[in-house]
Amino acid sequence: HSVIEFGPPQRWRGATGSQNSAAEGVEVLAESMKLGYDVRLMHSQVWATWSRKGWSNLADKTTHQWQGVGYVRMSSNKDFNALISEMASCNCEAYVWLFKTK
Repeated sequence: HSVIEFGPPQRWRGATGSQNSAAEGVEVLAESMKLGYDVRLMHSQVWATWSRKGWSNLADKTTHQWQGVGYVRMSSNKDFNALISEMASCNCEAYVWLFKTK
């Protein structure tokens, strides 16, 4: 398991100077999934704002629990783009939990 304080894209842009920080964030999450990780969003700053919007643009809106930790699963580039878009709109980070499934 790994938990990453992820984002927001504005912070990445400032740290790396990249003009494509949002796309690079999507790529990091997609590559993690290709390596056999279940990409999960845990309670974090973006959780509060996004959940109030009904998890707009997230394919699976089900909130899961594991040992008392709430999370939602993200399983596609569409989900990753929705997360990063929400992080950019609130300028807040996400706690991303990479859970090895393979």
